[in-house]
Amino acid sequence: MPEELKPCPFCGSKSIRITVKDCLFGGYNGIGTKRIKYKVRAICNKCHAMGKPIKTDWKTGSIYTYQRYGIDNDNFKPYFDEAIKVWNTRY
Repeated sequence: MPEELKPCPFCGSKSIRITVKDCLFGGYNGIGTKRIKYKVRAICNKCHAMGKPIKTDWKTGSIYTYQRYGIDNDNFKPYFDEAIKVWNTRY
């Protein structure tokens, strides 16, 4: 079970989300599939404070492919856990 997110240090809001965005395109592999690195981070929904971005390893396919099979699958779970850990251990 993942750790609970602490409230925002700036506004005190408990409405925090984890986002995944593509940040680096690495071209196509031999069979025409995209190679992409993603950026995973925690963001406050109220004041938009952001945690440190965690970059993934190279992934093949788009984020929509992973969302179809569940974003919490084994491909992103370690990065989600690291983003939560970074958010909770802020200064």
